[in-house]
Amino acid sequence: METQKNPSEAPARQEFTFERVLNAPRKLVFEAYSQVEHLKNWWGPKDMPITVFDFDFQQGGSFFYGMALADGGFSYGKLTYTEITSPEKIAFLTSFTDADGNPIRHPMAANWPLEVHTTTTFIAEGDQTRVLSQAYPVNAQADEVALFESAFSGMTQGNDGMYDNFAAYLETLNR
Repeated sequence: METQKNPSEAPARQEFTFERVLNAPRKLVFEAYSQVEHLKNWWGPKDMPITVFDFDFQQGGSFFYGMALADGGFSYGKLTYTEITSPEKIAFLTSFTDADGNPIRHPMAANWPLEVHTTTTFIAEGDQTRVLSQAYPVNAQADEVALFESAFSGMTQGNDGMYDNFAAYLETLNR
């Protein structure tokens, strides 16, 4: 007799995990994540400033931003907050969007997941803060999950650049 898999079981997935220790207290790191006047100074790829179009930091609210690309184009992204526990955790759905903030496929990867869920945890370690982010695709097909998992190295490089921005920005606040 053949065993059938339960169709309600989600396929196994591997989460993307990134962590960085920042030289700032947890309260300040959380504020820099949760206040637009801080976030606009460090969010995004290294050396690519962002434009913030909308920011509503509350559960169900969102952070909608864009950035000019080296080729002259423009890219948009949106975080929709699903959970906020100050100053311990922020969870959100991330997506590439059109100019109106509607989720779209990655401009250079048609089978990139439409949405990725990220949970970022802020762990106090004396005067420093360990930031732990864990992300996985939401409602994704097998090929989308495979592409996401194959991109971990590039995602680590991208996060390293953004967190270099973050660390440098925090240093300006710690003076």
